[in-house]
Amino acid sequence: GESTFLSFLALPLALAFVEFFMPTFGDLVGRRLDLFSAATWPVIWLVPALALIVGIGGGLYPAFFLSMSKPATILRGNYATGRGGARFRKGLIISQFALSIILLIATIVVHRQIQFMVDRDPGFDRDQIIFFYANEPIIKSYDAFRSEIAAVPGVVSVARGASIPCQVGTRQTYIATVNGEPDTLSMYSLIAGYGYVKTVGLHLIAGRSFDSSYSTDESGAYLVNQTAARKLGWGDSAVGQSLHVWSEGEGRVIGVVRDFNHASARSVIQPLVLRMEPSWAYCLVVRLAPGAAATATKTIESIYTKYSPRFPFHYNFMDEAIQWQYWSEQRLGKIFVYATVLAIFVACLGLYGMAHYATEVRIREVGVRKVLGASVRSVTLMFIRDFALYVLIANIIAWPLAWFAMNKWLQDFAYRIGVGFETLLISALIVLITAVVTVAFRAYRAASTNPANALRYE
Repeated sequence: GESTFLSFLALPLALAFVEFFMPTFGDLVGRRLDLFSAATWPVIWLVPALALIVGIGGGLYPAFFLSMSKPATILRGNYATGRGGARFRKGLIISQFALSIILLIATIVVHRQIQFMVDRDPGFDRDQIIFFYANEPIIKSYDAFRSEIAAVPGVVSVARGASIPCQVGTRQTYIATVNGEPDTLSMYSLIAGYGYVKTVGLHLIAGRSFDSSYSTDESGAYLVNQTAARKLGWGDSAVGQSLHVWSEGEGRVIGVVRDFNHASARSVIQPLVLRMEPSWAYCLVVRLAPGAAATATKTIESIYTKYSPRFPFHYNFMDEAIQWQYWSEQRLGKIFVYATVLAIFVACLGLYGMAHYATEVRIREVGVRKVLGASVRSVTLMFIRDFALYVLIANIIAWPLAWFAMNKWLQDFAYRIGVGFETLLISALIVLITAVVTVAFRAYRAASTNPANALRYE
């Protein structure tokens, strides 16, 4: 009854916390949530039911334990319990810390994987490049618009395409001549204009790029990546091979670009073709000189407004676009951070309670040790050593489980890190230090107690 009463007292406080943190949690999961909306009323009865279950569940163990205790033993002041009760409490503490360690390892691995993907060389230049999407008025006057943009101080080069190189999502059917026979293959298409390869920093390893001095480039010239050249069996002799998109006439490969990530690092690099199609090229990419972003973008905005006064100017940086690709992983990382902090906090509460109980049960032992010459430091270390063992056991349980779970999660990424022993060691040290600090406070108080207070009735 007392446990259930306390649970219902905690319920309003819990609801207040939930309401306070609901906007933050909604941003974290990408949904707008409301605790007291019409959608929650059908299940609102679960809230008091949860409080009842927690109250009964939390009170069952002490209720059964107290009902089985002998009054004579309690009245003599002997509160020590049997081995079964001690094992149960130790098991709870070890389980809590094992869960905390698993979450901590997961947090470290997720953040390291995100950082690895963001920092990994995508195969093109991503710094000092902005991109924005134009509309019909600008596309109709593209040559004049481009000339004005290119003349802005701080602008290195300007080009257009259908998308930026890390967001290619279009696939088309191509016809290629392989060993003298026509063959069809579905490959990704990146629509690019003159100067696009240079502006975004793609690396040309054979042949040439699109050039306005060649009148046939706009309709019959193609660039392929290394993966496409290997897939078609051309190898190093791809330049000059016959290739064209299904709906157009015969064309030729004029160059080969080094493989680059045209999607996120979750997937392997696929065969890709770069070709020209001005009617699709609404994405403008602008390379800026270092330190010129602030002033150059303002001037570009004024030129944009002159050509398209009815539409606002929105631009983004290429490196930010790469980070957006891993938004779901970043969100998962934040969830793990909050869950880990909460799990460690709850585990430390349980550890502190167990340390308090242990010092009360062994208070006479502490008194005897101090009378026989034990120092406060040695008594404190005695308690810390006992509880550090629980953290060690928790690590032995948590490490293989965390290693297996995170390796399975990493399988979804084509380019990934390993879990690594240093990750396991760092998580163990963090939890161990947290546990030692938690126990040390209570153990030091017990060790500093005057032994006469514990032994006066002995």
